[in-house]
Amino acid sequence: MGTSVKKNIIVLLPLILIVSYVNADDLIVDKKALSQYKTDDHLLFDAYNSNSNKKCCDEVDLSDNAPILGAQFTQEAWIWADDKGAQHRKIMGSAGTSTRPPADRSPTISYHYNKNRDYNEIRYGFGYGGSSSIKVTVGGLKTDNTWTHIATTFDGTNYKLFVNGEEVNNYTDAAGLTPLPTPVRFIGANHTSLETQPHEFIGKIDEVRMWSVARTQAEIQETMNDTLSGDETGLVAYYPMDVNNNWELVDHSPNENHVRITDVEVASEYFSDDCPAPDGSLDCPFPTIRSALDDVQPGDRIYIREGRYTELLNKFQLNTSPETSDAGGIEGVKIVIEGYPNEKVIIDGTVSISAQWEPYNHNGYDIYKAVLDLDSISDQIKTPVDSIYSVFVDGRYMIPAMPTNFKNPTDPTTGNPKNPEPGTVWEKKLQSPTVSPEKVDPLGYMPGNIAYLDTLEEWSFNPDNNTLYLYASDNYIPTSTNVRVRVRDKFLSFQAADNIEFRNLHFFAGSFSFQGCSYLTIEDCKFSFSSDVGLAGNSIVYGRNTTVRNSIFEYTNDGHTWSQQRTIYPTVENVLFRYNDWFTGSAWSPTTDRNYRNTKHNPEFFRGDSHWRYVTIENSYTAGVFAGYGSLVEYSRFENLYDGCDCSAIQRNGAGATFSTT
Repeated sequence: MGTSVKKNIIVLLPLILIVSYVNADDLIVDKKALSQYKTDDHLLFDAYNSNSNKKCCDEVDLSDNAPILGAQFTQEAWIWADDKGAQHRKIMGSAGTSTRPPADRSPTISYHYNKNRDYNEIRYGFGYGGSSSIKVTVGGLKTDNTWTHIATTFDGTNYKLFVNGEEVNNYTDAAGLTPLPTPVRFIGANHTSLETQPHEFIGKIDEVRMWSVARTQAEIQETMNDTLSGDETGLVAYYPMDVNNNWELVDHSPNENHVRITDVEVASEYFSDDCPAPDGSLDCPFPTIRSALDDVQPGDRIYIREGRYTELLNKFQLNTSPETSDAGGIEGVKIVIEGYPNEKVIIDGTVSISAQWEPYNHNGYDIYKAVLDLDSISDQIKTPVDSIYSVFVDGRYMIPAMPTNFKNPTDPTTGNPKNPEPGTVWEKKLQSPTVSPEKVDPLGYMPGNIAYLDTLEEWSFNPDNNTLYLYASDNYIPTSTNVRVRVRDKFLSFQAADNIEFRNLHFFAGSFSFQGCSYLTIEDCKFSFSSDVGLAGNSIVYGRNTTVRNSIFEYTNDGHTWSQQRTIYPTVENVLFRYNDWFTGSAWSPTTDRNYRNTKHNPEFFRGDSHWRYVTIENSYTAGVFAGYGSLVEYSRFENLYDGCDCSAIQRNGAGATFSTT
C-alpha cells in the first residue's frame, strides 16, 4: 500500500551554468515522468460525480451478489480519510447511515471524527435479529490524512478491531450471535444517505477484503502489505482496485463479483525504486497534476512542464482560510498552479483516439467512419466513457451535424452585424436547441444526428455501435493519430479553496466551477471550447476578491464563458472574449452578478463592487457584459456583437445601475 510522502526541498547545486526557473518551494509536474513510475490503483471518493458536479455520494455498489458474512468473518481495508470530509464516514457495510445504521445491517465499519472536539472513533457492528444490533465504538484513533489499515474479526465470541495490524479492541458481548443475512453491499457511502450532511466517505480506499473465517492477528499482519493470490481459504471478496475491459471493479476472490464503476474515481499512487513516492523534485517529479494537488502545501507552487494533461481536477477545501469574513475567506499564503515558462501546458478535456478510419458513402456523400474503443478511452482517463461531446482534427473544431449548414464558426469572420458574412452562424441567426427547443427546426432537435450529416467538417457519433462519422475537409483528413475527442463536461471543480492562483495555462475543451473560493486569481491563461451544446459553461459562485487578468476566452458555445454570482469584489482586467455563442437569443454574457450580501433594506446589507477594465468582446452572439451591482466598466471595447435581445454592450438593469458607472 502506498504511503503519503512529504515533499523534499529542492536544492540547486552551485556552479551549474544554466538558467533555472525552479524555486525551493516548487512541486514539479511532468507527464513525461509517468514511464519512470509503477502504479498502485485505489478508489478516490470525493464530493463530485464523474463530471465534477457536486452530489451525494461517491460509492461502490457491490450489488445483490455482495457477500453475506455469517457466524465467523473478517473485514479489511486500507483507508486514507481526508480530514476535510464529513464527520461520519462509512467504510463498508449495507444501506443506512453511519450514525443510525438499521437493525438489519450487515457487518459494518465506519470512521468518525470531529477536529473541533478532538475525537476520532472507529465504529463497527452488525444486526442480529428484530430491532437488535451490535454497536461498538472505539475512540482515540486518529487515522485521517494517512494510509491506515483497518480490520475487524469475529470468531463467534471475540469481536476484534485491528488498526495497522495491532489489536486495539476486543468486544465479547456478541458471543453466540450471528449477523443477519444482509449483504455487505457498499464501499464508501450508499445511495440512502441523502441527508443535509450526508455520511459520505471522502478520501481513498484500497485492498478491500472480506472473509468467511476469523483471521488471526498474525495472518492479518502477514498479508496486509501484500497482494493476495485470490484463492486463500475463506476469501469471499477481494478488491485490490483493478479494472477490467468492461470498466468493472474486479473481484479476485472465487466469487468473481465484478461490479460496474459509476461516480467513484480510480486513481493511482506512484512509486519506483529510486522514488518511493513523487516529491516534486527534479529527480522525482509528480507525473500528474492531481497527484501534486494531494501533496501541495500553502506557499508551494505546482510547476507544470509541457504537455496535455487530461485529468479531472476536483479539490474540496484546498488551502481553506482558517477564518472567514462575512463575505468569504480571508487573504493568506498562496498556492500557485503554473505552466512552465515558454512551454505549452494544456489542461485537456479531450483524448487522442487511435482508430482505423475507412471511406464510407453516406447518402451519396463520401465521408469517413471509425469504430471507437471506448473501453480504451475509459482506461486512459480512468472514468467510464459511453459517448463523446466534441471532435477535433489536427486541433481544428469539427461541427456536430446540424439541420442547417454553416461554415466552421472558429474561422475569422469578415462580416459585421449589419453585413454578416454569408454562410456563417452570424448570418444564419439560429436559435439554441437547448435554450429554445420550442423555436428550432426541426422541433426539439439535438446536434450530432447522422440524418443531418451532409456538409464539410460535420460529425456524428452512434453510441449503439461506437461509430464516429466525419465529413472531412481536404486539409483535415482523419488518421490514426490526428483526431481527439472530448470526453468530459467539467474538468476542474474547486470548492471552499482559498488563495489559489492559476497562471500560464491553456484550458481546452472543458469547463470549470469554483464554489465559495476567495482570493482566487487567474492570470495569463486561455480558455478554449469551454462549452458546447448541452454542456455546462464556466461558473463561479460566492467567495470574495477574485481576479481574472490577461486572459482569453474563445469558441465557447451555448454556455457562459464567465458566469460569476454572489462574489464580493470581482475584477476582470485585460481580458479578451471572442467568437463565443453561435446562437441568437441566449445572451450568455460574461457576468458578475449579485455581488452583495443580504437585501438592500437589511441594515447589514453591503456590496462588493465589480471592476471591468480593459475588456474586449468581439465577434460573438453574446451581448457585452452584465457588470453587476456597484460596477465600474472602463477602457473596454465591444465590437461585432450580433445578438438582438434584452441585453446590451454594458447591461445594467434597475438594480445593477445603482452605484455603477462607465
